[in-house]
Amino acid sequence: MMATRKYSFSGTHQEIGEQIGELYRSWGKRELIVPAHTIVYFPQQKALYEQFFPEYIDFLKGVAKGLGSDVDRTLLSYLAGYLELPGTHSCSCIALQSNEGIFIGRNYDWMEASENYSAIIRLSYTDGSGHDITGISDMGTWEFGMKTDISKFEMVFDDAWNDKGLYVCINGAPGENRSIGISTPHIVQLIAEKASSTAEAISLIEKIPTPDPKLFTLADRSGHFAVVEKRVGLPIHVRESQKYIITTNHFLHPDNELDNIDIFTHIPFHSTFARYYYLNLALQGNYQNMTGKEIMELLLHPPALQNWRGVRNGDTITLWIYHLNLKDNAGEIIFAPLKQKSALLLKN
Repeated sequence: MMATRKYSFSGTHQEIGEQIGELYRSWGKRELIVPAHTIVYFPQQKALYEQFFPEYIDFLKGVAKGLGSDVDRTLLSYLAGYLELPGTHSCSCIALQSNEGIFIGRNYDWMEASENYSAIIRLSYTDGSGHDITGISDMGTWEFGMKTDISKFEMVFDDAWNDKGLYVCINGAPGENRSIGISTPHIVQLIAEKASSTAEAISLIEKIPTPDPKLFTLADRSGHFAVVEKRVGLPIHVRESQKYIITTNHFLHPDNELDNIDIFTHIPFHSTFARYYYLNLALQGNYQNMTGKEIMELLLHPPALQNWRGVRNGDTITLWIYHLNLKDNAGEIIFAPLKQKSALLLKN
């Protein structure tokens, strides 16, 4: 049984993979999900990972060893199994430069099944193959209305930052197009491991194919903030600022705005516009004076705080809230904020 909100692993990619595979096995994982479509997509998927993130293949070889599973089946499951999965994330993120520091404020909204199990994960690479990173995982839940068994959990990164002071996270975005591409949580890990600045991260995101539309929020220790609007098979559009920037779940670039109609088609009452307007009003005249505590107070209130508990309501709740100061990579996080308000410290 999982009993912690923090995990730490150290070694090469393969050694860390083996440690995580052993952990999965202790949670009861014995069988890997390999949908029928993986056979079709796998050759192209493997080629993409070999090109952009070969270290992740090394990681998966370690996972296979720790699990005691077949390497080929492990690669099939993790490199292509997520394609064609439904669902998106309804999250909010702000990055701002105040007199107190370079701050991130984040609400992560997803399924109730993750509420008691989401966790901080620290990866330290002893061979210099990547920056040491800290990230947060919802444990890879994807089935609406399900009380997912912990044997199905997977440690993937939804938010991450590295010791160079670079931050990256993903938000769901509108659009029906799907394709092959590197899993966007894997891209979060890739960016955190390989990039040292917002500019470097933008360059990487521009090159990497994604399987579904996403919004990437980026921030670095210099105060360079960006939101990358990434649609399938189309050029990226980037919003940048050195004051503050906000991401919810809709496009703001004029070339992408028409895709926002997809939001009303699927969820007419979607909160993305209310959350964006609420956060923008709160920051417009006051971002320079914001403290970490004030950011937390802002995010702990509706409409930023989401409570659509239960499958009839959409099975979307706020799983965690945090502030992070990129000057020293320190902050506070509240897991399951609809149930409790006690915070854990975020620090290297």
